[in-house]
Amino acid sequence: ADLATAEVLNMLGAMDQFGCIAVDVVPHEIVPFGDVTDKETMRSNIMRIDSAGGGIYIYEALATAARMLVGAKAGTRHIILFADAADSRQHPQGWETIVDACAKAGITVSVIGLGSQSDCDADLLKEIGKRGGGQCMFTKIAQELPRLFAQDTFVVARSAFLDEPDEVHPTAGLLGLTRQPLGDFPKIGGYNLCYIRPQANLAITSVDEYHAPVLSAWQAGLGRVLCYAGEANGKYTGAMAGWKSAGDFFASLARWTAGQSQGLGKGVVATQELRDGVCRIELHLDPGREAAPFRRLPSLTTLAARPGEAATTNKIGMSWLSADTLVGEVPLSGSETLLATVAAPGMGQTTLSPVCLPYSPEYLPPKPDRGAAAMEQLARATGGCQRLNLADVWNDIPRRPRMILLGPYLLLAAVLLFLLEVIQRRTGILSIRGASLGPLWRRATARVRVPRHSPVRGKMVSLPAGGAKKKAAVVAAPKKPAPPASSPPSLDEPPAAKDFGNALSQAQQRARQRTKRR
Repeated sequence: ADLATAEVLNMLGAMDQFGCIAVDVVPHEIVPFGDVTDKETMRSNIMRIDSAGGGIYIYEALATAARMLVGAKAGTRHIILFADAADSRQHPQGWETIVDACAKAGITVSVIGLGSQSDCDADLLKEIGKRGGGQCMFTKIAQELPRLFAQDTFVVARSAFLDEPDEVHPTAGLLGLTRQPLGDFPKIGGYNLCYIRPQANLAITSVDEYHAPVLSAWQAGLGRVLCYAGEANGKYTGAMAGWKSAGDFFASLARWTAGQSQGLGKGVVATQELRDGVCRIELHLDPGREAAPFRRLPSLTTLAARPGEAATTNKIGMSWLSADTLVGEVPLSGSETLLATVAAPGMGQTTLSPVCLPYSPEYLPPKPDRGAAAMEQLARATGGCQRLNLADVWNDIPRRPRMILLGPYLLLAAVLLFLLEVIQRRTGILSIRGASLGPLWRRATARVRVPRHSPVRGKMVSLPAGGAKKKAAVVAAPKKPAPPASSPPSLDEPPAAKDFGNALSQAQQRARQRTKRR
């Protein structure tokens, strides 16, 4: 979070204002709100912020930040609230009052939460960002905070466009760009509020309270950069759209940015391009020319050098690429810098801008049309394979046998079987449960017999063993008269039972006789 806050400070200029507070139960002023004049001291104070305990009280943070911005003179006033998505405390007075007051005063509020949108306080932070007219972003990775802080600051800075007509004032630096006086400037319809870069040349400034740069230019290495903060053609061009010198003004700016004109004369233009590690220089002729512009072919003189080495000179001839174009190619290697001069007989010569490779040729990114083929050849040459879909790597993993120890599982099974055997011997519950779960199609009979000593004699009744929820019953029958002597005995009638006492006596007598015989 300290690095993220310092990143916001780095994006501001001397015309901006900045303040920083750290909040737990109460707010702590780290950087007093004011102009960005001493970035080193401000950054040092920010980088010393550490965690001191306590919750993050939303109301105190917003109230203190709002009081800082009330007296700010900047056109854009913005608050970045950084909080924990799982630990953001609320004040009994409610944060809604502060956010609504900020909206009325033109102060926007963005929220950056450390956590995810599913955390307990995420809805609170999203509501603050929505009502504050700003953004609400979440991240679980603390290293992404500098990027999110810078992103929100950049979005706010881009929206700093003043759409009111304003007068502008040219400075002495404008004459170095246009090379001619253009007279008084009209009002412009609007411009992007920005600040002047260090070592930049201020050409036009606004007359309002910001005194902001409208046109500035500076050198970038061997190149040139020009920035016009107004609108050249559109809704906010203003009175400049009807200004009589508008064409000369914008043409002069383009001419200065393009650099010095070539010395080959009218109808001839030289261009150069880096392509696949080769500097390709082309000479374009006017298609409407009436005669040949030169007697013999132009030539290229190159001056090449590496850091710490002496420069070498080489001269090559150019050849016809088409009826109106000549071409010459010079290969580059490593950290070599090339300066080429085109000489056309009878037309003079011109020196092009120096060029060098942005990286070594072996690191040149492959073109889309040949990249897949190059990768496939590389994989085949090294014994690998090309994978366009990363998920396919799991399908190509070789299957290998894996040994699994069965001892623990077999021991567990033996213990379970032993316990089941003990339970079966003690209770017999497994046999009963197994009989009740037998197949329904197996039909068995259960016989119910009336005891012999019962006063009522009856028949044995056969009942199906699979009868659903039916209990066995005894069907009593009346005593039948004895059949006549001539009729055969009935198979259904049991033989006449002996008296129980007589049977015991006879058994005792037979036992005594056997004993005596022995």
